[in-house]
Amino acid sequence: MKSSVWSKQTAKDGIWFTNSASQIFIIVTVLIALVVGILADVVLGLFGLYASVLIISSMIIALIFILRQDELAAVLILAVHLNVDWYLGFRLISLAMTVAFLCSCYIGRSSMRPWVRPRSLWLWLLFLGLAIIPAI
Repeated sequence: MKSSVWSKQTAKDGIWFTNSASQIFIIVTVLIALVVGILADVVLGLFGLYASVLIISSMIIALIFILRQDELAAVLILAVHLNVDWYLGFRLISLAMTVAFLCSCYIGRSSMRPWVRPRSLWLWLLFLGLAIIPAI
């Protein structure tokens, strides 16, 4: 199975290039912090189970956001909502992940991923209205 994450082309000012050095630096830094955090937790036992899982999973989610794997991020948000928010009773974890995901999409706008007005806006507003009523 061939992965194209590391050679994904992005557009900046009309010039095509692969992932920039700053993105790779952030990825390497997060991976090193992940390894150090796991070792510190295993050796020293500094954190409890929930804190360790939260730290490790937030670093993995940050990597997914940086690499712009939007579909994977959306699926992980749904999985966290079902498993953590619903079964364990933590009500705000997937909501915080969704806000972070939307902020990363907003900050990550480019000429390749511009914001456009959706077609049939009235249909989206109707769907939003129907979805808000049961949520209240």
